[in-house]
Amino acid sequence: MLIKVTFPQQDVIVEEGTIIQWCKVEGDRVEEGEDLVEVETVKAVGVIPAPATGYLHTIRFREGDELPIGAVLAVIADSMDEKLPPDIWASPGIPVVPAERLPGRESVERIARPVEPRVAASPAARRLAKERALDLAEILRWSGRDVVEKEDVEAFLSQTVTEAAKVIPFSGIRKITAERMLESSRDIPHVTLHRKVDISKLVETRQEILKRADSPGGVKPSLFALLVPSIVSCLAKHPVLNARLTDRGIELQPGINLGLAVMSERGLLVPVLRQAEKKAPLELVEEAMALFRRAQEGMFSSDELMGGTFTVSNMGGERIEYFTPIINPPEVGILGVGEAAQEVRVQDGSLSTRWMLPLSLSFDHRVTDGVPAARFLQSLQEEFNKELCF
Repeated sequence: MLIKVTFPQQDVIVEEGTIIQWCKVEGDRVEEGEDLVEVETVKAVGVIPAPATGYLHTIRFREGDELPIGAVLAVIADSMDEKLPPDIWASPGIPVVPAERLPGRESVERIARPVEPRVAASPAARRLAKERALDLAEILRWSGRDVVEKEDVEAFLSQTVTEAAKVIPFSGIRKITAERMLESSRDIPHVTLHRKVDISKLVETRQEILKRADSPGGVKPSLFALLVPSIVSCLAKHPVLNARLTDRGIELQPGINLGLAVMSERGLLVPVLRQAEKKAPLELVEEAMALFRRAQEGMFSSDELMGGTFTVSNMGGERIEYFTPIINPPEVGILGVGEAAQEVRVQDGSLSTRWMLPLSLSFDHRVTDGVPAARFLQSLQEEFNKELCF
């Protein structure tokens, strides 16, 4: 019996992915549910398990190959002696291209050779080597170690710098993000409003929280995390920014699923804080902090990166004040957060020092107009003037 290993559909938006590495080589015995191949899409990095018990008969695609969702990656058989029928690689909706006609691909007979042995390396080292188009096996020999670490790749780079241009592969999450951003810029008429808001009271609240953070159950929230409850509250008051434009019209979403754009070693990811409107301020802050910590690993599941209704992007840590964030389709708005700084302001006829936060709100001009968007920013100012209670 022959069983196909396919690239599963996890999200209607995702159309292709990249093979990161095979956990088995051709001829290996595999058990149903055992990790078989690690793959990457714009949404997540994950592992495809073996769909059946048997032998990994033939691998169709290799590490680094890009392929459409639904493609047949490999075949599992009861015996390595079984013959593959000509239509074994057929997938619904995907045209079958003979192996000998695939660009840069060897014939089926030559593909059947075992995959090269996997080099032991940390995930961070593997990602950096892939970004710089480096051979991990060469780095392993050069370092003299048993496992390649990220610092080994960095040291190898410093020893091998030449005047020749280095090519960074335009694939995986970088390529798909580029396609999505191009789609957004082309299809959505963006308008971006910029405004500074006074967050002095919020800064004072954070300082008080940090003073008692060493007590049992205490939290040490970032300023960005403390913005989340106010943003959620304002989205509830301005539902047109928490909407989608469809063939039926402007659909106001029943819940607020707040996407938090964060940078990871994989690139830009947007994990989603779900049903935010139902959560207390402290719960929102704690969940936001947990997402930020996990972003350093970049290993979110596909479900955690789906279903956002509005996105917040923070560039304050990079010393940026204003920018023009690009809307993440099918959403209709995104809030850019800049670097907070103390400024001298006139208040009640006298000079005082206030904490000011630059904000950049991009919105879909098909769905709403400048005045409603400006009122959303004013609502944020009013929320920041309130006492944030935990």
